[in-house]
Amino acid sequence: MRLLRVRDAAKTQPTMQSILDEKDILRQGELISQVRDPKLQLRLAQSEDWDIRNELARNRNLANNVQHVLASDSHPYVRSNLAKHTRIPKIQLVLATDRSSRIRQSLAGNENITKEVQLILAVDPSVHVRSVLALQGNKLDPEVIEILLQDKKSEVRHSLALTKNTTDIELLKRLAVDRSRKVKIEVVERLFYGRPDKSLVEELHPILEMDRDPEVIRALERMDFERQLMADTPKMMDLIRRGATGKEVVRALRRKE
Repeated sequence: MRLLRVRDAAKTQPTMQSILDEKDILRQGELISQVRDPKLQLRLAQSEDWDIRNELARNRNLANNVQHVLASDSHPYVRSNLAKHTRIPKIQLVLATDRSSRIRQSLAGNENITKEVQLILAVDPSVHVRSVLALQGNKLDPEVIEILLQDKKSEVRHSLALTKNTTDIELLKRLAVDRSRKVKIEVVERLFYGRPDKSLVEELHPILEMDRDPEVIRALERMDFERQLMADTPKMMDLIRRGATGKEVVRALRRKE
């Protein structure tokens, strides 16, 4: 991505034409996405070049009035970049009903959105918007999580199970008995990848063991076996050094079960 820079710190430019010169802007060495002068920000927000406005929209130190200008920008990329970080409730509400789902998806990933905006996005017509919102997990308001848990699309519930932001055991318990195989298998994987809390394994493993879906049981058995392999790595390496084949290593480790 081209970096748009600022030049001529000592000069005051009275017109737009004198400010903008082939996508270079006022003070030397300063990026548009880092400009802090509210007056300069406003001038950039009014540029005819959408590349400049787009770069400005990435700026996380925008003045409120500049954000209002960018929120109604004609280019969706500009509104999308603003949606990713704006903290202003009124602007969030405007973007939550934007005609472009791209903008609403960007807003759904913004961890600063209000409960009111969360509730709007939780029933958004786009499954992609709702799925991105669900990736915020327990960072969302409990009422919003409840709506997402009831979503008819498994992709949304799968996002809740997938994200590391979902840490609440009671929420994971409900996902462990979800009607979707994909969601339950994601919960299985949560038990083994990374360093899961011991209490998480103790609470969820018995629930998953009772599942009637053979694919879920196979996934659980596979994960149990992989965990055993990790625990028995010294023994496995010793067998390999002795010339054991892969099948012999597996048989030896299974005999321990």
